[in-house]
Amino acid sequence: MNLKDEKRLAVLLLAQLEVCEGDNIRIITKGDCKSLVKTLHELSKIMGFFIKNNSNNINKYVCIIGEVSPSLDSPAKRYSISEDTCKKIYEESLRKKLVTVFYPTKELARIAGISLADLRDLFYSSLRLENIGEANRLEKSLSDGNVVRITGEKTNVTFSIQRRRASIEQINIPQGEVFVAPRKYTVEGRIYFNVPIKELGIFDVCLYFSKGKVKDYSCSGKPKILEKIITKDSGSCYVGEFGVGFNKNVIPIGLSVIDEKSYGTIHLALGQSYGNESGINNSTMHVDFVKTKPNVFVDGKRILQGGTFVI
Repeated sequence: MNLKDEKRLAVLLLAQLEVCEGDNIRIITKGDCKSLVKTLHELSKIMGFFIKNNSNNINKYVCIIGEVSPSLDSPAKRYSISEDTCKKIYEESLRKKLVTVFYPTKELARIAGISLADLRDLFYSSLRLENIGEANRLEKSLSDGNVVRITGEKTNVTFSIQRRRASIEQINIPQGEVFVAPRKYTVEGRIYFNVPIKELGIFDVCLYFSKGKVKDYSCSGKPKILEKIITKDSGSCYVGEFGVGFNKNVIPIGLSVIDEKSYGTIHLALGQSYGNESGINNSTMHVDFVKTKPNVFVDGKRILQGGTFVI
């Protein structure tokens, strides 16, 4: 492991969290993340913040995820934390006092079907964002726009984003997406996602929408998992998020938390909405489905052509 990369990650994480002297931080981990936690403890002595193991007087959170459970029962069970802590983390995310790091471990490399060395190379390369100008233009286009249309392989879907504010995502590492919440009942049409979600064992997902709701669906692999996502609760059959990836140092590997950042991809998330429009759709689910090489139009103006930005 390159200790310089590890320290660079820790410094980026703390900068993103806007850590100040005297802050009380709780670190929640899932999987083998000891090296990063050790680096954060070392920096706490230099920077004057405190790392605590309980919830008393905590004002910022760091979640380091190196393992993804296939459980769909709740976010808490997915990341092996208490329901109260999960609720607190969600509340802090709304105030941007939370950073989640999806950390390269042997387990995530196994799920992706690549070596740990390759996963680390991808992850640490992804920390460099080289085209923030395109992201800013995309954020403005989506915030000013009314109707989005996505076309491509087996895909023709539309939805309204009228009076929605787009965001450049800032609470996750890797970074690299602009996202917005569609108006709940406006999604119409069919969309095919060619990037698998390997941790859930679902591939070639196709969703059919009418009046915002998933009316039909298909996939290969484990269709019962897809069915469980869609039928989990009253919000899980609606789209909570539309996002576009802009990180040129990410390639899809079958882990949606990384794949959704890949340059020129789009994703729709079924379930909970976050960011500026948090709570527009409520659900215990938030599952991202990723598509490469899409064509995307905002109010008839093309912004992506086959996965390449044209704005």
